Amino acid sequence: MSTEQLLDIEPPGLSFPFERVRRQVSCTIRLSNKTRDRIAFMVVNPNPMNYGCEPNLGILSPRSTCDLTVTMQALEEAPRNMQCENNFLIRSLIVSSGATKEDVEILFDEEGHRSQNGLLNADYIFPLQVKSVVPDGIVSFSWAAEVSVC
Repeated sequence: MSTEQLLDIEPPGLSFPFERVRRQVSCTIRLSNKTRDRIAFMVVNPNPMNYGCEPNLGILSPRSTCDLTVTMQALEEAPRNMQCENNFLIRSLIVSSGATKEDVEILFDEEGHRSQNGLLNADYIFPLQVKSVVPDGIVSFSWAAEVSVC
């Protein structure tokens, strides 16, 4: 196996818009296989009770992409320090033409396979409330920007 990166991951981190508790939110990750090989991937979820990932494993054909949806379950209360403390690991390795999706988890557990890992930091994004004055003197508030705390 060469030192070539097996998968491109976009965006390089997860951003969960956090507007209020008791609301489920999702974000999307795109995995791209830019190689001539079939690449297996597996997402290692740090906290399966609070996050889901679909699909969480699979095989990408040469020069193909796959979109993953990561969903943060509704929180009962605001996060401690308003910071996200979870990171997701995306493992990848080259597989043979006969490998199936059902083989992926076993292949990652077997010794002798060289895998590459990508770490995705997860952040909460909080909207900022901006005050503006319109020409007739009426003050209005709107959500105008987002800022990451993590």
